[in-house]
Amino acid sequence: MRQLSRELAAPWPGLQQASGHLSDALQPDGSSRYGDAMAGLGVLQAGARDRNARLIHTGLRAVTSATDKVDGWFPTRPFAVWAVASAYNLTEQRLGRYVSARRALRRWARWLRHQKTTFLHRGGYNNKYLVDALAVLEVQRTGLRSRVPRTILGSRRGSSRKRALGLMNRRIPAAVVTSEFVLSDPDTNPAAYHALSFALYARATRLLGRRASRRNRAVLRELARTTEQIAAPDGDLAYWGRSAQQKWTLSAAAYGLAVTAALPGVDPTVRMRYHALADRLLRRLGTYGVGSRGEWLTPSLKQEFTAGAKSLDTYARATEYTGLALVALNWAEQLLPLQASSRDALADGPNQSIVGQGVGRFATVRIGDLWYAVKEQAVGERGIGDLRYDFGLVAFKRLKAGSWSDVIPLRPLGSGSAGPVLLTAQGPAFPSGASMVTSGDDGGVLIRGGFRYSDGGWARTQADFTVRPSEDRRCVVTSVGALPGDRFEFSAFFRGEVTPAVRGRRVESGDQQVAFNLPIRLAAPERGYSSSSDARVTRQRVEVRSPVAQPVSMTTC
Repeated sequence: MRQLSRELAAPWPGLQQASGHLSDALQPDGSSRYGDAMAGLGVLQAGARDRNARLIHTGLRAVTSATDKVDGWFPTRPFAVWAVASAYNLTEQRLGRYVSARRALRRWARWLRHQKTTFLHRGGYNNKYLVDALAVLEVQRTGLRSRVPRTILGSRRGSSRKRALGLMNRRIPAAVVTSEFVLSDPDTNPAAYHALSFALYARATRLLGRRASRRNRAVLRELARTTEQIAAPDGDLAYWGRSAQQKWTLSAAAYGLAVTAALPGVDPTVRMRYHALADRLLRRLGTYGVGSRGEWLTPSLKQEFTAGAKSLDTYARATEYTGLALVALNWAEQLLPLQASSRDALADGPNQSIVGQGVGRFATVRIGDLWYAVKEQAVGERGIGDLRYDFGLVAFKRLKAGSWSDVIPLRPLGSGSAGPVLLTAQGPAFPSGASMVTSGDDGGVLIRGGFRYSDGGWARTQADFTVRPSEDRRCVVTSVGALPGDRFEFSAFFRGEVTPAVRGRRVESGDQQVAFNLPIRLAAPERGYSSSSDARVTRQRVEVRSPVAQPVSMTTC
């Protein structure tokens, strides 16, 4: 873990400008929002731990750069406040003997005295409310006071703390009323932000100490259980939705598991299981690499930076997200045992789970040498048109020669649905589930629902969809019940910019293939897609017509 921390910290001294700013590889002008604060904190943590003067100096200058001016309201401000306050507390406790550190503390204190809450005094909820609460707790740990009106350290000191405690001890516990609850951003609840929220909640719980309620600690146990259900056998746990497979999801979830494992009263067997999964997550993080500019946030960016960057949301920043990954890793390193084992994680045995709530519900299945995830609905940040939030089989892995590999690329950034899309005279109607169950020992997932147009209206209110292993348990079969004359469009995603070969009812490229139970008609392959798992992806649309009432199926291998 320490070696991995050093690798994540290593690029930043060479990327620091004279002003102290850390240049961001994902932005043409090198700018970031809270990157100087977050990466600065992570580098400072690593430097203080290793007594590395170069890293300490880089971290101090980066955090100071983040405090050059007091900005007005902006949505990611609580990340900067939290990081600067954390850096202040770390520096005062461990580095205060250095003249440069004392000078930095004075600069940071002036900045912190002007900070206000960003979200806590508003209604609603998303992950930034948790960041805001954590920022309040860290800022008030500094012991600083302020005469600036309406600030966390000034006249709103009491109300800010009250709202932070209320969020941690009452509001979130009241929401987490079911097992397998995903704590993420409503209403879509992407998997990546469960990992972030888990880490934030765990960190705030540790800062609260005895002020953390019993319900608060119960939430941590529920979030750890959900994380186990989400995690694939290879440690992947952010395989659909925005920020998919970004490196900070791994160390964030590992830290949440480490904190939960340290709670009093946790069964020793459960504690070992949490440690095993945390170790696996961090081992996966170690395969990502860093990049000379700290830019390898996802596997696709490591494969090919320019093409892989097309899979990212516009808000992604290298300094912010590598910094976040480093901070969570440094926290986890303090809690996890040195000799943690990756064996005996939950996904290593047969398992079928349905996790999440609302439009973010999905199932995970481990059966034999297969693991896959199935989404109930096709909705997302940009409505039904965001492939990353697609319906059906969204992730599929297979064990071969002792290691797991992705059978299909993760959904790329793009529009539409992989289907089955019902083609009607009024236009395409997209699959949408209303309920989902797993079917016992055979690994099947049954979704009952129908087909909706892009405006939300129903084209058909009753349809059954199944996702199950093939008879030889090498492939996964997606089926839908058809009426006479129905036409369906399926999309298969192949690695690289390719022209898939057609052999009868089968379409293949490299080691990937899809097969259908009825004759098929292909559109021209669509290249230029990019996903978090694969820098270049080709989309192949396939049309199938059913002359009679029968199941229509696509087998993915």
